[in-house]
Amino acid sequence: MGTRLVNISEVTILSVDKSADSWAIEGEILFEPDVSAPFSAVYYEEDDELDELELETEIMPGAYDKKQLKEMIIAAAEEFDGN
Repeated sequence: MGTRLVNISEVTILSVDKSADSWAIEGEILFEPDVSAPFSAVYYEEDDELDELELETEIMPGAYDKKQLKEMIIAAAEEFDGN
């Protein structure tokens, strides 16, 4: 039987600083059941790379789907309008 991954419920973006080649992103991730974790990351749009992800949680990196988290952070950052 495989290890069960922790579900990611929601990604909330608090700020996005877009420069010519990267986005500095800060926000919060809500994992199930009711575990929230602040994060910061840098997204390089040209390379489609999410880098320097700093996640303040006790949830181990292998306990959640990193690809899903990346997609959710990028989608939320794209929708963020800063108002």
